[in-house]
Amino acid sequence: MSTFIKSEDEKAWRIILSGWSPPVMVDFKGNSKLKPVLKWPIKDDKLSAYNNKALHAIFDGVVECFIKLISSCESAKDALQTLQTQFEETSDVRRSSFIMFQTKFHDLKMSENETLSEFYERLSNIANEYFSLGEKLDECVLSEKLLEFF
Repeated sequence: MSTFIKSEDEKAWRIILSGWSPPVMVDFKGNSKLKPVLKWPIKDDKLSAYNNKALHAIFDGVVECFIKLISSCESAKDALQTLQTQFEETSDVRRSSFIMFQTKFHDLKMSENETLSEFYERLSNIANEYFSLGEKLDECVLSEKLLEFF
C-alpha cells in the first residue's frame, strides 16, 4: 500500500506519516470548532488535498467489503491504521502458524499417485506460507525435501 500511495504522490504518503486533521479555530471562550472550508489558508488546502489523494489511493487499494471499515475515516493515516489493525496477527497467532507450517513441512510426503509437479506445488505453497509469516525456507532445504523421493 505504501508503494502504491507513494507512486501516486510522495506528499500523499508523507501526510499519512505525519497525520492530518481539518483545521480548527478557537473562539473567544477558548472553545475550538472546525474552521469553515472556505476560510482555510492555502497551506491547509494543500494538506487536505494530499490527505484526500492518499485516502483515494487507500480506497482504490482495498476490496469493497473493507471500504465500510474505513469509510468514516477522515484522515488517510486513520484509514491505514484501521486496516493494519484489522489484518495484523498477534505474536501468539503468528507463532502457532509458524509451528503448524513447520509440522506440515516436516510431514510432507509425496504420495504414490502424485506427480512431481503436484508435489512441488504443495511444497511451494508451504514455502509461500512461511514467507507470508516473514520467514523464508532456504533453497537447500527445499531441494533436500524434493530429493528425499528420488
